[in-house]
Amino acid sequence: MKGFAETEGEVCPDCEAGPSPENACVGVGMPIQMWHTPDCPQWTVMQINWEAGSRRIKEQQTWAKEVFPAAHARLNGLPPRSNQTRLLSRSSTP
Repeated sequence: MKGFAETEGEVCPDCEAGPSPENACVGVGMPIQMWHTPDCPQWTVMQINWEAGSRRIKEQQTWAKEVFPAAHARLNGLPPRSNQTRLLSRSSTP
């Protein structure tokens, strides 16, 4: 065992990396893999896109929670706000 996969894959046109412990392996479609060196421009662009996508998802979730609070309350296991109000008003009356 060498600590990394030695599976052959597509050769990156930018860095022409192959299987190595210091290189990153990205699955581009099973069973195809592509290897990148840490300073490969294509690998850098992929990482930037992943981070930007993650940021967009977080922004969309924040927006959706503000626009649709009842739906997100249900997803978090809480009753919708209207039910919370009814439950509180029932418990406050003797």
